[in-house]
Amino acid sequence: MKLEVFSQIINLIQVQQEKSHLLYKIGVDTMQYEEDFQSAISLLIKAYYGEVGADWIEWYLYEREGVGGSINDATDSDGNPICYDIPSLWKHVEEIRVAVDFEEYSLPKQKKAMTQEDFNQIFGKFLNGSSKL
Repeated sequence: MKLEVFSQIINLIQVQQEKSHLLYKIGVDTMQYEEDFQSAISLLIKAYYGEVGADWIEWYLYEREGVGGSINDATDSDGNPICYDIPSLWKHVEEIRVAVDFEEYSLPKQKKAMTQEDFNQIFGKFLNGSSKL
């Protein structure tokens, strides 16, 4: 992805965050309304950058700025600063994306619903009195 496109995406997400926060401050909670949009955006980011890259983007957007406006720093394994602004975030996630060990994102497997047989197998011994609680 080009830096110009990446920057626009990050900036648009930040602007929307600010709008939502301002509405929340005056008593309008838009969280449920925006949840599906945020999930779709998150899924698109994971699909492109993988889970690791998406984690860095989410950290930048939601956790980098600490309490009272302080900035949390991130460093690589050599202690060099990373993800301190949009271009450095872009560079880092692009490096993750082209790495030989890059893992394409897959949707989590859906858990199957518990059947009566599963229920009986797990809780049956308590229900037929074969075990005391």
